[in-house]
Amino acid sequence: MSPAPLKREGLSGIEYVRAMMDGRIPLSGMARTIGWRILSVEVGKVTFGLPLGPHLYGNNGLHGGAFASLFDGAFAAAVNAALAADQRCKTLDISVSYIRGVATKIPELVCTAEVLHIGRSNAFAQASILDSDGKLCASATATFAITQIKL
Repeated sequence: MSPAPLKREGLSGIEYVRAMMDGRIPLSGMARTIGWRILSVEVGKVTFGLPLGPHLYGNNGLHGGAFASLFDGAFAAAVNAALAADQRCKTLDISVSYIRGVATKIPELVCTAEVLHIGRSNAFAQASILDSDGKLCASATATFAITQIKL
């Protein structure tokens, strides 16, 4: 039997993201559907891996929504990894630039997201997705709202 999942309350953001990375807190439904995993976490910076499978492809290659979902998850984790226990974040805006298509022979994508600015009420981050050959596939920026909660 697996241990009961930890709740976010009382954990700093980086503790929360690390707990997801090591399985003490379950990943989101979207993470499980898409299939990404957290590879590394630092304060304000994360790296996600996304093994590719047929469920992510459209008519002409990897579906753009797979890129956008991977970016959103990585951005949220990076921002969370910079927050205090009494802070939360919500995505306000993501801008994605698609650089190259992804062939079915590529086994995995790697997304690294990093917070460039964090203030009392918002955060700004940038990210890139590389294929398994290290080629840039997409880049993105995002803005997040930061809120305080009562613990």
